[in-house]
Amino acid sequence: MAVVSSAQVPQIISYQGRVAVGTVNFEGSGQFKFALVNASGNTTYWSNNGTSTAGSEPTAPLTLTVTKGLYAVLLGDTTLTNMITIPGSVFSNTDVRLRVWFNDGVNGFQLFTPDQRIAAVGYAFYSGMASVAESVPDGSITTVKLDSSLQGVVAPIPPSPGFVRVGDISNPADSLNAGSVSGIGSVSYSYQIAKHEVTNDEYSAFLNSVALSDTYALYNPNMSSSGSGGIVQSGTSGGYTYAVKSSMGNKPVVFVSWFDAARYCNWLHNGMPVGPQDSSTTESGAYTLTGLSSITTGSDSVNGANGRNSAARFFLPSENEWYKAAYYQPTSMGGDADSYWLYTTRSNVPPTAAAANAAIANGANYSNVVANIAACGSYLSATSFYGTLDQGGNVYERVEQKLGGVFRGLRGGSWSHGSSDIASSTRNGLSVTSEDISSGFRVAKP
Repeated sequence: MAVVSSAQVPQIISYQGRVAVGTVNFEGSGQFKFALVNASGNTTYWSNNGTSTAGSEPTAPLTLTVTKGLYAVLLGDTTLTNMITIPGSVFSNTDVRLRVWFNDGVNGFQLFTPDQRIAAVGYAFYSGMASVAESVPDGSITTVKLDSSLQGVVAPIPPSPGFVRVGDISNPADSLNAGSVSGIGSVSYSYQIAKHEVTNDEYSAFLNSVALSDTYALYNPNMSSSGSGGIVQSGTSGGYTYAVKSSMGNKPVVFVSWFDAARYCNWLHNGMPVGPQDSSTTESGAYTLTGLSSITTGSDSVNGANGRNSAARFFLPSENEWYKAAYYQPTSMGGDADSYWLYTTRSNVPPTAAAANAAIANGANYSNVVANIAACGSYLSATSFYGTLDQGGNVYERVEQKLGGVFRGLRGGSWSHGSSDIASSTRNGLSVTSEDISSGFRVAKP
């Protein structure tokens, strides 16, 4: 990042960075949006076309040429389409952060997080010179170091391995589904969601960490006795051990309750510790649990009614988060006329019920075509717009949403259900304590 200086406060910042899609440097024309925001991200000081409010995504992008992953832009250069000047008053604020969105033309606009503080760069509008030092690791956009008087780093982080980023902040709700669930699908923030459901391998590691005595019954014996279960318990209480059944490691775990899933999220939130089931491992964190099947109201401003706490690092997706990741694709990015598909495979036509086949672009495991659970990612070409797999079919997935009484939301159908169950128009629920042969879960994170 270099600063253009003059006797007056100039209004341009020269910014360059690197962008990769996965591990491959992007090549070609990419779309970018920029905003300068406060530390909380809920106040916009400036955005490239002046339309961002409260930290929201600007309405119009800049198109920039990216060569071998590298690009450059003059922020505030009004000769560029959809660019306005940066007022000097922006830097009368003590904490200014850069927020960046990128669209590779396939995956939609992705918000890079966290926003990075501009500790001195903007204030160097007053300085005579700024020196530039590049250190840009593969897989990120821009790690730029200034001299000792101008320390400021911009290093947006790509989605974590195994997760996809869901951007397109404050997207419209699914109007055609309003009769079923009013306002569904609209999410006012960026988040990440796992590509796959939680597997037997992953859940077994959880059990071996916290279930030597299994105080809250995280293990169900059906996991061993059923052909759809994938985990065997050995030993006696206080010394239980768990092993994955042959050929079941990469298949979604089933026979889990909503509270089992919440405890798994707490375990991830707490750093996957080893120890008894208590507040340091499974009973607090993303959710505050107060017994086998009880939970307090959470502190999260949007999802607290479902139990989520504001600092949650991993959590069950809300119904809106799950629905958006599954069915949303902006019309401007090749989506349906209303920006929502009926099925999770970017199609309004039911997927082909077929045995695992990575080449089928619209395939899924449902209607007993396999007569059991398939391995995660068996239909690698049948992705949602954001890149999730198996949200339709294979196993039903629990979501955070309270539906009344002891019921919480369940979405996506399963290997034993028909096409109507995997459609966006179908909303189901399941008791928080039920543990059945066809229901699992996936996790999400900020």
